[in-house]
Amino acid sequence: MEKLKTFTIQKNKIPYKIDLFVLEQLQESYWNIWDFERELKGLKIKTDKNGDPVYKDGTFMLERMHFSIKALNTILPLMVNEGLEIDADQRKKEFIPVDDKEFIRSIDINPYELQRLVVEEFDRCFDIKK
Repeated sequence: MEKLKTFTIQKNKIPYKIDLFVLEQLQESYWNIWDFERELKGLKIKTDKNGDPVYKDGTFMLERMHFSIKALNTILPLMVNEGLEIDADQRKKEFIPVDDKEFIRSIDINPYELQRLVVEEFDRCFDIKK
């Protein structure tokens, strides 16, 4: 049985997981997973005064910015529904997906803490696929 991570929202433990199914859905929204990752993590490609990317050692440089709430709101229902579906399968129960808007409205976690948890799970997803 797979051990899912959970967070507590409105006193309910909610399982979540980012896996290839979630990444596929993200790709349908963003097309490029790396663009999504930069928005989620609050990174942007550094540009010069002409708007051209700045490179160092053949790689474009990144600079910090605020993370994207849109990116956070996009991935949250996807990762929660994946966690709920896995949990339902394991317990031989019916999977009932969350409604995106209702779920996001119910979140009572500080956005910065929530973003940290999502980034941690996002990175975990790629760590195990190396």
